[in-house]
Amino acid sequence: MSLLSFIIPTLNEESNIYKLLESIRLNMGSKHTYEIIVVDNGSTDNTVLIAEKYAEVYIVPNRTIGYLRNFGVNKSKSKILVFLDGDVYLTSKWIENLPNTINLLNNNHLIITGSRCGISEQPCFIERVWFKPLLNEKANYINSGHLIVTRYLFDIIGGFSENLVTDEDYDFSKRAQELGASLLNDPRLEVVHEGYPKNISSLLKERYGMERMTLEV
Repeated sequence: MSLLSFIIPTLNEESNIYKLLESIRLNMGSKHTYEIIVVDNGSTDNTVLIAEKYAEVYIVPNRTIGYLRNFGVNKSKSKILVFLDGDVYLTSKWIENLPNTINLLNNNHLIITGSRCGISEQPCFIERVWFKPLLNEKANYINSGHLIVTRYLFDIIGGFSENLVTDEDYDFSKRAQELGASLLNDPRLEVVHEGYPKNISSLLKERYGMERMTLEV
């Protein structure tokens, strides 16, 4: 049995997925056993072709992000689940602090951890001004772009909502807390998000789209 299962939902991530999968391979190395489960939502680019070189890949089109993550868990075998988005990658600091995280979760199954995703190595103005300050803000949920949880807790929570179009991570965290679980945002588990909007129009489109989807749900 692998120590960790990386669960990665994707949709047209050919420009990012290679860097993510390489970051897992290079950082994990032979230090820990692991598996990578990629659940693709019907990409029309080369995402699947790239992922197949690193991971067990399943194509599940036209489903919510919660469904994709739950599907990946059902195909995985490890006791500790690491959820990552396709445009996030691990840093060397992440692997340095992984042993502490594993010990923590082995001693207390009722914890959800992870961290807010950092900005890219060569950030644009939007990333520096808009997103970097958010790294220091306290959140009442763990973002599923980088979320780590035991299979035990995942199962008793009942997984992610498969009906929500967005905010499934907030819902997951809230239901976990109702069961007595704790949230631990650990900035030592450093990851980088390459998918932040790079210009004003993309930022407005993302925010407007998220607000509209929330209203529709």
